[in-house]
Amino acid sequence: MTTVLMLSAAPLAPGAVDVGGAGMADPALATPPVAPAAAGSAAAGQGTSPAVPPVVFAQLPDFADAGAPPPDATTPAADAPPAGAGSGQPDNVIVVQARSAPPPGDPMQAVNAQSYAVTQDVDKAFVAPAANVYKSVLPRPVRKGLHNFLLNLDQPVVIISYLLELKPGKAVESLARFAVNSTVGIAGVMDVAKNHPFNLPYRPNDIADVMGFYGVGPGPFLFVPLIGPTNLRDLVGLSIDRLVVPTFFGTPFSKPYYTLPVGVVRSLDYRVNFDAELQRQQDTPDPYASSRQYYQEMRKVEIEALHGRVYKPVLSPEKARHGASAEPAPAAGVAPVVAPVTLNLPATPAAPAAPPVPAPNPAPGAMPATVPVVPPRR
Repeated sequence: MTTVLMLSAAPLAPGAVDVGGAGMADPALATPPVAPAAAGSAAAGQGTSPAVPPVVFAQLPDFADAGAPPPDATTPAADAPPAGAGSGQPDNVIVVQARSAPPPGDPMQAVNAQSYAVTQDVDKAFVAPAANVYKSVLPRPVRKGLHNFLLNLDQPVVIISYLLELKPGKAVESLARFAVNSTVGIAGVMDVAKNHPFNLPYRPNDIADVMGFYGVGPGPFLFVPLIGPTNLRDLVGLSIDRLVVPTFFGTPFSKPYYTLPVGVVRSLDYRVNFDAELQRQQDTPDPYASSRQYYQEMRKVEIEALHGRVYKPVLSPEKARHGASAEPAPAAGVAPVVAPVTLNLPATPAAPAAPPVPAPNPAPGAMPATVPVVPPRR
């Protein structure tokens, strides 16, 4: 609904001078009334200022449909030509429109949503079919071995990150895990370090986590093609992560014949392991918002875990997967259905029930007032 400000342009009464936009009577120019029938009223108003044309607020359903000005219930402006005639828009109309602000943390929502839509189209056309072939052709033990191999390649970044966070114990554990899996585990294909007698589980960490650990904010949310949901801090950290192994180990990790196949396998491995989550997000009313919320909440969980704190997401992981509300929005003009809430209270003597007080009939066309019941957040 658009609010417009109508400024009436009625002509000034005889004997009035326009001063600053308001009609003021000039005794020198005042003339006697010419209509005998109005003598009584004219005598009472002799020498006084005529009524100032009113300012009328009107509601237009749609600015595009406003072919003529809304009716003026106070002054019939019969002598004035119809406003907006031949132009398709009313004259003397100030249109005030409010544009909704993007949600916090996502100032580039329009660009990100478009990137998300394009990425989903590419995923449906190429990535998802390739991931299905990857999953169906390669047996699960082979895919698991490739997954372990990729995790083992990330261990140097994990070691450096723990050192930067001044956690030498975790860094030594990660170094021992990397040494065991790179040798006994055949280049990390088998994750033997997590089992007895080593008991060295995989602990994720990276440069973006280091920045978050020291208080660097996430920055604006981004949805980048080929990367997916991220933010400015994590995008910078990921760029540094990808340079660690080629810089410290050199050939073949810095050559295209290695980086390109590994990049493809890494993308297919991620797509297969994340397929169920992607399907859950697609089933929500707003998949883009669900993807953004899930990523932001899980990153907060990971950063807080580095400080030994437990962060409770605004929505639990299961609810975040399904979006803030899985219920469709009610149709326009239809009151939402409020779910009943049952309270288990201790037994008290029952008081006589008071007779119900009939509610007043609502005005014609008005929606009955309802009191929403909001369940407590878990």
